[in-house]
Amino acid sequence: MGRKKTRNIVRTLVQLAKTLGVTRQALDSWRKMEGAPKPEPNGGHCVDAWEKFREKHKLKGHETPDEKAVKLEKLRVDLDRAKFNFEKDKGLYVHREICSNRMQTHLAELFKELSRRFEHSLPPQYTGKTAAEISAINRAELGE
Repeated sequence: MGRKKTRNIVRTLVQLAKTLGVTRQALDSWRKMEGAPKPEPNGGHCVDAWEKFREKHKLKGHETPDEKAVKLEKLRVDLDRAKFNFEKDKGLYVHREICSNRMQTHLAELFKELSRRFEHSLPPQYTGKTAAEISAINRAELGE
């Protein structure tokens, strides 16, 4: 005679969650999935059926503290990235290349104007002046 296989049945969802090593909340979300095992006619829950379901759908049990920390850090990075993109879209940030190009343009204009003044406008004013007087003229011209 063959032996009758006994099934591993638990009576409550709390016991099932504990047996599977997951939280009650995880089990509740799994129960809503298509193909999730249904309760037995007596109201119990087949642990074997749930283990097969979990394996088939690659569902996880408990998260280790390290996994939680990694997940939390990823969420922080995602949040920082979303904040940055939001602020960038509002115009609070400008790309470095744009700033660099504008700065180079303004510096070139400034250099051109200073060259014009020091090569053309100021030399006639320097005639017969001492170094201190020339320095004072330069400071006045630069607006200091």
